[in-house]
Amino acid sequence: MTTSQAINALFHNWDASEAPGGAVAVLQKGKVIHRRGYGMADIEMCIPWSVDSLYPIMSVSKQFTTACVLMLEARGKLNLDDDVHLYLPNLPDYGTALTLRHLCTNTSGLRDYPALGVFAGAREEGGYGFEPAQRLIFGQTSLQFIPGEKYVYSNSNFFLLAMIIEKLTNMKLGEVYKEWIFDPLGMEHSLLVSYMKDAPVETVKAYLGDAESGFSHWQCPAYCHGDGGILTTLNDLLFWEKALDDDRLQIPGLVEKLEAPMRLNDGTSTEYAMGIETGTQRGFEWRGHGGGWKAYKCFRLRLPAKRLSVIVFANRQVDTEALALAVADLFLTEPVHGYAGEYFCSELETTWRFHEDSGVLSLDCSGPLGTLMNVPLVHDKGDIFHPGEAARARWELEPDATFAFERDDSGQVCALVAGTEWAYGLRFERVKFS
Repeated sequence: MTTSQAINALFHNWDASEAPGGAVAVLQKGKVIHRRGYGMADIEMCIPWSVDSLYPIMSVSKQFTTACVLMLEARGKLNLDDDVHLYLPNLPDYGTALTLRHLCTNTSGLRDYPALGVFAGAREEGGYGFEPAQRLIFGQTSLQFIPGEKYVYSNSNFFLLAMIIEKLTNMKLGEVYKEWIFDPLGMEHSLLVSYMKDAPVETVKAYLGDAESGFSHWQCPAYCHGDGGILTTLNDLLFWEKALDDDRLQIPGLVEKLEAPMRLNDGTSTEYAMGIETGTQRGFEWRGHGGGWKAYKCFRLRLPAKRLSVIVFANRQVDTEALALAVADLFLTEPVHGYAGEYFCSELETTWRFHEDSGVLSLDCSGPLGTLMNVPLVHDKGDIFHPGEAARARWELEPDATFAFERDDSGQVCALVAGTEWAYGLRFERVKFS
């Protein structure tokens, strides 16, 4: 099984003509090695997903806002450690320093305006426009905590950053995105739409439900200003990934500042940078961010040390972060060798055939209750494997299932022990080599 086939297997259950799906891309060392749409972007109009489907990336937009702040800093228009009141004097005085850096890193102490809106009587978060959102933010006469004391996610931070960008540039935020980022990078289909109700008719639709109960179109009520609102395509967002990979925006230090985790007042590091989340996968640091509102779900992921980026768009209710990490796993595990062959379990009267292709170990199962073909496994450590998202999408295995190969005195693989918490110790003897 090739790497692209393994990726396709991860999204096997999306690839249907009557169900929503998504689009996936992988960039490795500056080259696009996988990009494809799965399922339907618009079920009612029978429009399939493509790499050029127009899609709302929601909170992934935040890093574009902070990138513009860094560009303003590079032009000498501001300093990240400036007090916010220098640019927004009508914001209440909280009796403590509140800086642009605090806004960019979600360490300001400002409450989230969509959450405040619900407490103020809105039926759901968002969708009530600029003026009500501004009133909610500026109406806060106190903070949740001293700025820099802790990290708490808040859309209010990026709303205020957008106001500051517009004030300093004398341009609308969408115009700044276009002139400073979209056009220079070739993101010709990307745009800012604050109200989702104003999105172009060709925008991908979102769907609630599942294959069993059926899917229903959901109209997103979102209003965003700096905290979301960008519509883009898989192909366009790949230009952004390339820019982060090779620093083609040509602003010294921009990528490093954008992706550096914030340090709190006590010196401890958060897992959030400037509109970008941080984490580790198999010992490799990653940078990325998700965007989501009910059935619009996406995640972009970058592992700088591997020069690897993964983008996952979906118009259904799924965990796109887990899927992006599952795709990344295919590139982070060491190539496997020596396991191919046929293994038999007398207790189950079942044969498993393992085959290796491009460093990926896959399994064919043939038993009295059925057969499965080309099920990819994920390498844990040593001789131990587990079924990743791709396997569990096609085979109802428990997440804790393990496949542990055993070796004889000569070091050759001779058997396999498989199981889960409720059914463990199943032994498969190797009866044939590849």
